[in-house]
Parts: sequence; C-alpha cells; structure tokens
Amino acid sequence: MYQYILEGRISNLSPILDKEGKEKFWRVAASNTEKDYSNVNTTSLALLSRFSHLEVEPELDEIISYFLERQDDSRVIAYLKNFPEDLFPKVWDERLLDQKANPFPRQWEFVSHLIRDVKDLNLLQSLVGSCIGSEVASRFVAFCKLIGKIDIPRFIDNPEKEVEIILENQDKASLFYAIISSLSSYWYKKAKKLTAIKVVEISHVLPPEFAVAFFKMILRKRTTELTATTEFDKLMTKLGIYFDE
Repeated sequence: MYQYILEGRISNLSPILDKEGKEKFWRVAASNTEKDYSNVNTTSLALLSRFSHLEVEPELDEIISYFLERQDDSRVIAYLKNFPEDLFPKVWDERLLDQKANPFPRQWEFVSHLIRDVKDLNLLQSLVGSCIGSEVASRFVAFCKLIGKIDIPRFIDNPEKEVEIILENQDKASLFYAIISSLSSYWYKKAKKLTAIKVVEISHVLPPEFAVAFFKMILRKRTTELTATTEFDKLMTKLGIYFDE
C-alpha cells in the first residue's frame, strides 16, 4: 500500500505516466470515520500524512437529482423533499447497531426499488420498515396515505383548478411536494402528457416557492426544450427573486 501511494506502482510494475513523464493518475481513497460504527480501523500516522483529507457532506438536492435520474419512486422523492431530516438518522450513537434498519440515502434507494407499484399500506409498512426502521416507515406510510388521492394526469389537464383545491387543504405543503416530485418523474421519463409548454403553464399557477423547487428538480434534464418555449423567459423573470433567495 505504501509503495502504491508513494511511487504509484505495485511490486515490479512500472507506474503509468503521461506523455510528459508525469504521473497519470491520482491515488484517491474513501473511508468512513472512526465515529461511524462501520468497523473502521485506526490508520497509521505515516499513511495519513501522505494524503490530503476532505470530508464529503452530501446535499439533499444532489441525492434527489440522482433518484430522479434513476427514475426512482416519486413517493420517496416527495417524502424526502418534505422531510429532509429523515435522509439520515437523527441520533448517531450505538442504537443504530441495535435498530439494524436505519435511514440512509442508500437505504432510501432500496426502499424505492422494493415498493415500486406497491399500493397496499400494510405491505408498504413492512417493506419500508425493513430498510429504514419502523419509526420512519410509519411516517412515510402516513405521507403516502395522504398523497394517495392525488391524480397527476388530472392535475396536468387542469392545473389552475387543482392548485386552488390544494391551497384549501391544511396539508398543502406535503401535497405540493408530492405534485412537483411526481411531475419531475414524468419529465425525466419523457411522458408525452407533460410537454415543455405544459411545464411552464403549471409553474405559472404553482405557489412561487414550489415552482422554483420544481424547476430546480427538472432543469438538469431536457433543458433546451424548456428554454425554447416562448413563456420561459417571462416565468424566469417572475421567479427570479425566489431563485436568488
């Protein structure tokens, strides 16, 4: 290991160099920390001193974009947008080992795969609980029950009327997160019903903060289709102050 790190080679194999004779590859290592309960052994100071050390902290928007790109379950995306505190365990101690199933981004991805096309709430509770624990699973199932009555095709057909109905609901924030997450999944899947023109139309009637969140989720995909619509510039001007915030 020391030879590979110091000299860029293993045993008698020569290091790989570029045309200028410089080392062609960086040596990069990833590890948990000693506090992560992940069977990490203490590394010697000699080895540590030969690395530069960075701590990586994932952001919710990056994870959401990854889930959208993989076309993961929109219920998971909507829940995490609404309850980002459940992306990771709230308390980081020995109880994580006792509970066995805990919420992590990888576990949420497992959830998305397991519950695809599953509507039965009891089965949903069991499957989700097996990945992220019963406590978070109960909150997730309750959220799915709340948003289960949302009809996305109907919303796309008449967004102004549907928005008015949702604004009268006491759980409107959760419902709007479910709407924009489902619409984002439609956009990533290139559903014919959700055109770029329809996206702009819907964004005009959504509350501004949710319109901005919606665009942040979809602008990574099929961007030229959106910017080519005649009303796109007007919408961006309208929402500009919220993007700045």
